[in-house]
Amino acid sequence: VLAVVGGVIGGIWVAAANMMENYKVNKTVEGVFSTARNIQNLISIRDSEALGNGVLITSTIISAKAISSNWINDNSIVNPFGGNVTIKNMLDAYPARVRIGLYSIPTSSCITIVVKISEMGASANGGQGAGTLNRIGLGFLSINTTVNYSTSDFPISLDTATTKCNQKTNDIFLDFGYTRTN
Repeated sequence: VLAVVGGVIGGIWVAAANMMENYKVNKTVEGVFSTARNIQNLISIRDSEALGNGVLITSTIISAKAISSNWINDNSIVNPFGGNVTIKNMLDAYPARVRIGLYSIPTSSCITIVVKISEMGASANGGQGAGTLNRIGLGFLSINTTVNYSTSDFPISLDTATTKCNQKTNDIFLDFGYTRTN
């Protein structure tokens, strides 16, 4: 009887852990696209040029309430997995863009997030193929710095995501273009 009860409790525990991971993955994906849209509505290309290259705009995004309040922890942004989130204004290559960095994502969650975000990025960009930084869609996606892997070809396959999300915890960087001129 104890073995059966233990097996049932163990099964429930595993199912609950899987549900929690799926919940965090979905909240991460939704949060990224929601934040990108809010930033694009908040900051114009002209504004981004005045900010400068590589400038952290995290505090501006928090002040403007352009990110889910569930992600805010004091004066920083934390993703659903407990890792930091950075938001940078990028001007190092044309056109101006915003980079959302998700840190400390567990391997299995990284794989799922990369596949889901790249599928949504491909959809927003009009289907499979190169991303664009001139629309709401995803322009570039990098995993564990641009040295490890960076692409603008979406969607990313499960095999590629599995190969590139190769750390115990992974960092994902997502670039979205600004859409307003002023």
